Amino acid sequence: MLSHIEVRNIKYFSQLEGMIEELRDVLKNNQSLTISWKKTQTQVIQERYQKLLEQDSLQEYEKFYPQITNNLSDIRFEVFYIILEKCIENGFYSKTVQYLKQLSTLQQDDEQAREIADKFNQAISVFANKDDFNVEQFIEIAEQSNNKFIKYDELIDILLVQKYKAETQDQQFNAYKTLLDIYENPKTKSYLYTKLGQLQLNLQDNKGAIENLAKGLELSQNKEDQALIHSYLGMAYFCTLLIIFLANNQFPQAIKNYQSSCQIYQELKQLSQLATNETLLGDAFRMNSQLDQALDMLLQSLERKKQVKQSSLSIASTLSLVGQTCKVKKDIRSALWYFHEALEYYKVEKLINYTEEILLKEASTLDNQGECFKYCKRFQDAIANFKDSLRLKQESLGYNHKQTIITMILLATTYYQHDQYKESLNVFQQILESQKSNESETEVIASTQNNIAQVLLSLKQYDQALQYSNSAVQGLKNKFGDDHDIVKKAKTLNQKISQFIKE
Repeated sequence: MLSHIEVRNIKYFSQLEGMIEELRDVLKNNQSLTISWKKTQTQVIQERYQKLLEQDSLQEYEKFYPQITNNLSDIRFEVFYIILEKCIENGFYSKTVQYLKQLSTLQQDDEQAREIADKFNQAISVFANKDDFNVEQFIEIAEQSNNKFIKYDELIDILLVQKYKAETQDQQFNAYKTLLDIYENPKTKSYLYTKLGQLQLNLQDNKGAIENLAKGLELSQNKEDQALIHSYLGMAYFCTLLIIFLANNQFPQAIKNYQSSCQIYQELKQLSQLATNETLLGDAFRMNSQLDQALDMLLQSLERKKQVKQSSLSIASTLSLVGQTCKVKKDIRSALWYFHEALEYYKVEKLINYTEEILLKEASTLDNQGECFKYCKRFQDAIANFKDSLRLKQESLGYNHKQTIITMILLATTYYQHDQYKESLNVFQQILESQKSNESETEVIASTQNNIAQVLLSLKQYDQALQYSNSAVQGLKNKFGDDHDIVKKAKTLNQKISQFIKE
């Protein structure tokens, strides 16, 4: 039998149930009351949040977080971000992982997603060297997060070293292939295909690079990644053409990818990357003999690079390409001005970074400017340029490098055109020694011997000239046969020298 108190409680709860039903009916029929009730709830959450900010306690934040309803997404994000930040700062690895796993449930706009991506990368930096760090777990979190700004670069690099001990390019190549068989997430596979393509580009496997970069592009869902892949694809097509000496004209493919990359960077308002890719696009136009388009694009890139304050090296490289384009267009006056400006920027850059890359770019610009001086018959200026270029190349590459020899040939031929035959002979003989040291092809050595014979003829040293000429004719005949134009010209010189000896 129920006690008096139990009976009273039953009556109380019965009455309470009735009141709840009446309240539900009222809420259904009175929208304004519902909104007012929600506002009250929001105000309570906001007040508690403000108090928490004053206390700044991780434990209190963690208690509060589950109570925040989804409609208060901004507060929910702020509290989550603070918790994650404090877990990372205090080195709480397990807690950090626990909250990172909840990323997929968090509503985020692009700005908030970028902030979380930064925290994700910070967590990698803090915990990567700890014994309990599980890089594969972090990759899984990244895959499931739906955060398009989280990058895989550092995670994959750690995985390559920790699990696959991949340090050489061959080891990295095999590791990327293995990982592609393991991971199915499109974002991860896109990244792996892209890295594999980049590696093949470095290894000059341009055909393989194009194939894998195209797969990476197809799977990519991130605009920035797509722009980068388009840029690499442009380079791959471009390098393929240079290696096969334009036998298969794929410049339109290079141009198309650079254009796509520029369009995406324009949409993203990433002006520095846009300027860099505009230079690449302009160079592709130049190599495809679309000189007007090349000049327009390079000048546009140059202006943008200056606006975004890119490095002196970057600006100098574009100035040099503008000069080369003007040079091909026979606008020598403009070419000389742009080469001069490029050299001034290289001087500034050398004060900051004195590297081989800068020295070689400067040397190339000096060669191009020297050829323009030579075209204008300003031989002394040309000679000065070629000497400066030669000094830089010898410092960076050594005396027998092919690039060094190219500048030596420019110098020797300019001496000859300026009637400085002794100086020309001296340089050509150095070239011959370098070519023999390099075990260059027979026809290359024979061509230099023919040049020496021509200089000796001008010096009226006929007997020596004939010796070099005979060697040149024999070497060229062995390579090309009797009927080739280059052999016929060598024979004509040989006959001319013989005639002088007879006289």
